[in-house]
Amino acid sequence: MTINNRSKTQNYENLIKKIHYFRTNEEEYEKCFIYLDKYVSENSDIKNIQYYKCATQFFKLKAKNKTINEITEILTINFNQDIVIEVIEDLKNPQESFQYYDFPNCGDCKHCNFTQFCQYEDWKKITTKLIKQVNENMPSQEELLKSLSRVFV
Repeated sequence: MTINNRSKTQNYENLIKKIHYFRTNEEEYEKCFIYLDKYVSENSDIKNIQYYKCATQFFKLKAKNKTINEITEILTINFNQDIVIEVIEDLKNPQESFQYYDFPNCGDCKHCNFTQFCQYEDWKKITTKLIKQVNENMPSQEELLKSLSRVFV
């Protein structure tokens, strides 16, 4: 996976996690709208862009306390009815919104469906190497005090 593709995958996965969090915590639709709108505006190569634009508007309307019927009526003005129905079905019940997505199962890498996107092992290698370097090259407190005293005198 190239760095650019990895970055896009991470952005998408972060988006899904943020929306999932806000949808299941006080149903903060305004924040869902903000994150999804930002994602759509920054990623012009999204395959099913109309779905995401419609979902963005769904969150905006939910933030304004519109009912599902009102949202459906408003969305069908600007979007294909099939897309509107799909978005409504996918998002109307926060507890079921992400039933088709795999989320990380942190702490249990062997049983996690997210390992192909996970950066934990890379992070662990870098952190271990960094800690080793710090421990091997740790300056003494006396050396630090001398260096700092010259700077602040």
